Amino acid sequence: MPPLSALSPVLLKTSQNSDLLH
Repeated sequence: MPPLSALSPVLLKTSQNSDLLH
């Protein structure tokens, strides 16, 4: 499992993408 620090930027990008989609 990768560290949360590595996953955090991915989650931020996904959240931004979801906002753009909505």
